[in-house]
Order: sequence, then structure tokens, then C-alpha cells
Amino acid sequence: MARLLRWAERVNQPLTAAERHAVRTSVNRGTPFGDETWVQRIAQKLNLHSTLRPRGRPKKES
Repeated sequence: MARLLRWAERVNQPLTAAERHAVRTSVNRGTPFGDETWVQRIAQKLNLHSTLRPRGRPKKES
């Protein structure tokens, strides 16, 4: 499988704050990391739906 053009440059770029947060969330929750379509597909395939939902009980409605 061929690598993308300028692959080394791409993987050595620092992450943005949003990307860092997404990676941390993924690692801490065991959630698949990637674009939303891929995450949903993999979560369904591997039965990881619970990792995509917020933790804890739902908030009470007023």
C-alpha cells in the first residue's frame, strides 16, 4: 500500500487543541478515532456504541 504524498510531513505536524482533545477522549473512553462516518461504522461493527454515549445518567428535564 502506497503512502500519501509528503506523509512524513503530515504525521509530524502538531495537533490542534481540538484534535488533542479528540485523541484524549478516544483513548480514555476506548472510542474509535477518525471521521464521524468511520467512527459510527466501526462502533457498530465492534459493538462499541456505549463508548460514544455520554457517561453517567441523563440529566433530568426541568
